[in-house]
Amino acid sequence: MGLAASQARFLAITSRKMNCEFQSMQIAQEKLSVTRAMQTAAQKYQNSLSASKLVWTTGMDETYDLSYDLIMTPSALNDYIPTLITDSTGRILLSDTMFNAAVSAGVINKDGSPATQNHLFDRYGNTSGDPADYYLGARDNFINSLINYGCITPSIGEDAKKVTYESDAGLGGELPDTTIATAVTTNAFIAKLKGKTTHESNNITTTTINYPASEILKEFGFSEDQTATVVVNGSDVTTDLSDVSLGDLLEGDYVLLLNGDKDMQNTLVPNAINKIATLLGYTTENGITGEGLNVDAESYDALAQAIEFTKEDIANGGASIEFPPMWGDIGKWDILKKSAANCNGFLSLEIDGTKQTAISLTNLLKTFLTNFAIACEGFSETSFNVEPTASGSIFVTDDLNYYFMFKEPDINPDNPNKDLSSTEISIGGFYNMLYNQLCTYGAVSDTMMQQMATDPQYLSEAIKNGRLFVSSLSNDGYYYQGAYALNEYITEIDDEAAKAQAETEYEIEKSKLSYREQTLDLKMKNIDTELSALTTEYDTVKNLISKNVEKVFTMFSS
Repeated sequence: MGLAASQARFLAITSRKMNCEFQSMQIAQEKLSVTRAMQTAAQKYQNSLSASKLVWTTGMDETYDLSYDLIMTPSALNDYIPTLITDSTGRILLSDTMFNAAVSAGVINKDGSPATQNHLFDRYGNTSGDPADYYLGARDNFINSLINYGCITPSIGEDAKKVTYESDAGLGGELPDTTIATAVTTNAFIAKLKGKTTHESNNITTTTINYPASEILKEFGFSEDQTATVVVNGSDVTTDLSDVSLGDLLEGDYVLLLNGDKDMQNTLVPNAINKIATLLGYTTENGITGEGLNVDAESYDALAQAIEFTKEDIANGGASIEFPPMWGDIGKWDILKKSAANCNGFLSLEIDGTKQTAISLTNLLKTFLTNFAIACEGFSETSFNVEPTASGSIFVTDDLNYYFMFKEPDINPDNPNKDLSSTEISIGGFYNMLYNQLCTYGAVSDTMMQQMATDPQYLSEAIKNGRLFVSSLSNDGYYYQGAYALNEYITEIDDEAAKAQAETEYEIEKSKLSYREQTLDLKMKNIDTELSALTTEYDTVKNLISKNVEKVFTMFSS
């Protein structure tokens, strides 16, 4: 090879070597970037292992992800008591729609500050009259605005407006009684059904039996001035039952004697069962009343099921009794009474050519309560059962440790809300307290925060990080702002879903980076191979050039 050709080849090899070395440096830099990305992904995943979120926990230990609707919509999940989301100055964070509704109603100004002209009219639109009505008028106007803006349904709004208050806006005041029920044992439950309640109004003392057994007797055809033959603990008693309560029926042994055939059960017994359910709080018109045993949706459904089950049990529990002719009428009466006391239905017997029928009012009531308990617990979970005879049945009233969820009705004649259901009062209390707080503190006017309020993730993080606070109702009827940990409903728990998502993202990212690293390693290996070959050729050409130069110098020097 000539010297010129060798030099050209040498320059080409040198260029290729420099290019390979440059590529090697680039790959090394990329591998360093991959390593850093792997470290970042690992650190992000490590941080996610401590991820947490805020949840809403009900009194029944049910857990729900924290959301604006769950907090600001009255329901059994929040006991109809609003927990207000506030900023550091105490202003309420409303959604953008609720904010506009409050501005339209004149409760707050456009900047979120409390309006000063929110007491100019009463609930009927009058500008003069009793000043106590001004508060209700402004409150109702606020609720109407919420309806118009689609924040609440018309039915919820109408329920809220039924509630009457005496306190002025912004002055606190206790919420109406929103207690769903109290748990009472069997003996306490019977005592409540027996007790007479006395109240005074206009210097007149009135005593009322809340659960009179006479109401059941009317369903068997007895009027106010009629008396019935009743067997009480084995003895005949002619009574109107006016002073006998459902509690007395459960404690005693009451058997009703009637003229007529057993077939009368088709009309009389269903009416009596419906009356028992009504006395205990069931109604088909208003649904959940919040009184007696009808305290929530579950108990309402259980009462409805108990009505149907009891009708079937009573229909299947009776029988006709046939006696030989030599048995006297007195003997037949005794057998009828004793048999009826142990029967969960009608018993019929012909005495002196006339059909006589007997039914145990005590067993009728026990059967209904037992079916109610079975419906509450579930057929597969309960130990109670109703058979044709009382001795073969396991009544719920036999279990003295059984707990009934029960709420006594409000019979205070001076209570303006006494005719409302607990649900209506609770809903009214929710929006009344929201209105009070807006009149006092105002609302957040930041439109971005209003829109973000309905984002569960933003809401949870903002409350956890202290950008937002919760204002909770205290026992004195006022709201106090504090950290979320002070609220009995809000709890911070591990965010398992976020951890699982982070783990999945980490595995995907790690797989991508590992593949990238393997690709770079393969490229680096190929470049090292090429660089090794070039180095060998480089040395060969270099030696060839050196020998050619040496040969030329030797030739000219001689």
